[in-house]
Amino acid sequence: MRIAQRLTPTLLYWLLVCVAFGLGLAVPAILQWTGMQQSRTPPLVPATAIAFVIAGLAVCLSLTYLPIQQSELDAEPSRPIRFDLRTSLLMTMVAAIIIAALVKFTTVVSGVLFVSALIYTIRVAVRDSRFRLPIGVLFGCMYLPYAWLVGHMELGRLWIALLWMPSAMPTLLPAGFISHLLGQRMPEAFWLAILLTTTELLVGTWIIRLGPKCTITFLVFVLLTALFSSFAFRCAVLA
Repeated sequence: MRIAQRLTPTLLYWLLVCVAFGLGLAVPAILQWTGMQQSRTPPLVPATAIAFVIAGLAVCLSLTYLPIQQSELDAEPSRPIRFDLRTSLLMTMVAAIIIAALVKFTTVVSGVLFVSALIYTIRVAVRDSRFRLPIGVLFGCMYLPYAWLVGHMELGRLWIALLWMPSAMPTLLPAGFISHLLGQRMPEAFWLAILLTTTELLVGTWIIRLGPKCTITFLVFVLLTALFSSFAFRCAVLA
């Protein structure tokens, strides 16, 4: 009970960073332990994935009962967002232009949207010190599961992949599933991974304003998504 009373959002955020970094370094060892092979899927692979999901759900459910101390984000109520007719029409027009451009120039428009979301997220962190740590942890949960790349023997051969890592790799696996459902190969649906990562950034920046419990729940989801994507990328590198 004493430990629970000492729980603060800052402590939980740093714990998430440590877990993300540790799992990122352990990706090669976990894949080797499960016996992952290209030709078949051993029984340990789905069992390990289910175990990670159950652990994530357990963490999220435990947040309901943990007496996490109030943070500055909870102390100040968020202002309701109001849209007038002019703003609604402008947003509709911008959305229509983006969709039309996305159909014609998918990868380019997706990249522009990601850069815009990245600039917006960094701007929010710079302008308000309350959001800096949660946004930093958001980036950590997105990219630290790829920590194994630092010690990879063929890192020089992967330099091209590292260039597009910020825009696509955190959501590589769900993008692969969706592209399969759409009947496209992953290289053709590369823009989809960029859009998913962009959405992840924007949703994360919005959820951070709702308080630490909502933020940590979303960060666990982001971490699991990036971890499974890291597993898939590791298998693709070794193939």
